[in-house]
Amino acid sequence: MEYLYYLAASLTVALLVRSKLKRNEAYASGPVPWPLVGNIWTLFRLHTDTERVLARLGREYGDLTMLWIGNWPAMVINSCETAHDILHKDGAKTASRPTHNDLRIRAGRGRLVLTPAGPDFVKLRKVYHALLNSGDQKKSISVVEAESILFLSELLNAPHTFYESCERYVLSIIFTSVYGTRLKTVHNEVVAGLFRVWDVMLKYFQPGTVLPDFLPSLFRLPYWAQPWKVLSDRLIGSELAIHDTFISRIRELSDQGIAPECYCRTLLEQKENYKIDDEQLRGVLAMIIGAGSDTTGSVIQSFFKVMALYPEVVAQAQQELDEVVGRSRLPSLEDQPNLPYIRAVIKEVRRWAPIGCIGIPHAATESFSHNGRLIPKGTIIFPNLVTLNRDPSRYVDPDKFDPSRFFDDPNNASACAVHADWKQRDHFHYGFGRRLCPGVDMGELSLFIAVSRILWAFDIRKNANCKLDMFEKICKFLRVAHLYCSLL
Repeated sequence: MEYLYYLAASLTVALLVRSKLKRNEAYASGPVPWPLVGNIWTLFRLHTDTERVLARLGREYGDLTMLWIGNWPAMVINSCETAHDILHKDGAKTASRPTHNDLRIRAGRGRLVLTPAGPDFVKLRKVYHALLNSGDQKKSISVVEAESILFLSELLNAPHTFYESCERYVLSIIFTSVYGTRLKTVHNEVVAGLFRVWDVMLKYFQPGTVLPDFLPSLFRLPYWAQPWKVLSDRLIGSELAIHDTFISRIRELSDQGIAPECYCRTLLEQKENYKIDDEQLRGVLAMIIGAGSDTTGSVIQSFFKVMALYPEVVAQAQQELDEVVGRSRLPSLEDQPNLPYIRAVIKEVRRWAPIGCIGIPHAATESFSHNGRLIPKGTIIFPNLVTLNRDPSRYVDPDKFDPSRFFDDPNNASACAVHADWKQRDHFHYGFGRRLCPGVDMGELSLFIAVSRILWAFDIRKNANCKLDMFEKICKFLRVAHLYCSLL
């Protein structure tokens, strides 16, 4: 009976809210919400036909689209300038994460990407920046270069496994940094186990993907009657069990005075100084590995797909490599300033084929207005990466894949992301404002080494009778079929 009471009360409130929303012209325009569940149908299609739905929202509603997740306000940002205004200029008001559903908060302790604004966010941000930006750059470069040689060997000897090789290459770089351990083969249970967990997690990462997002009263059900909580706890437990094995090993080696230099050892030694507990320590390490590996690995997979579509780009990049590097050695980081076309190819792949269609959601910590439209406190704010990366006010002929648009761009990804002029932003992969990814430099290093050496070593051609579809995705990340291209 108690559940029926909550359901009836929720329905009454929802009807009143819907009536109010229809009349309230202070908000940005958007599809009219339904009683109780808000824009559930739009959000369902948003998570099943993501790219097309996001493109339609931008066309129909302009720079901002108002949605409702149940009775909770949400907003989709569709233009570069508006994204810069709301998430960068007003970043102090929009740097939080959604808090209407504690399912993701419970999963995110120690994980900066999920932590709402507040003391924990400030503390963790310092921890992440200290870990990711205080290492020996020469050591990082040597790790990336060593892994890239194994990567090239895998592509040469077993090109049909390139999908797994992309994952192993990036994950091994990060595992070496985090735990001092290399992952030397694509047939690795650690790799397989982590990606099994992440593939499921990503399906439910965004607000609007589980039923309690629309009907929060369902959180009052007994634990056994909430399959979303049961699944979340099982996935987190599986992921952290893998990390516990490595953390225990570093603890034992530290006691013996022979632990390798790595992020885990640093955190164990500095845990009291950083004022983090064991659970936060595990969360920090788990997020560095999860966020860094799946994103960069997906970009490399997308790179193969785009190059198979544009052999003329491959040829021009190889001409630059032949002129600058020659055939007697592999490209190195020192060559980067002299390889403007390779740098431009990387920027254009990120812009034209972003690995995610919806950016990680922000949340407003106070009510404010943008160009006369109210953004209520608590509003979930989704960056629409589909329309941002193809905004004609920022990019000339935005639907065309054209690396030359970035040929004269002197800024690296970090400088572009924080530039005061929104028209200097190259792409939107690394986030916005105070939520800018702290691992930008390592991601760009591993990507440049991989892309430049792949283009130096191989031709990439589309397989005969193979149709390439850039809409093909799994979990909103670009995932490419194993046999769509040939490496020659």
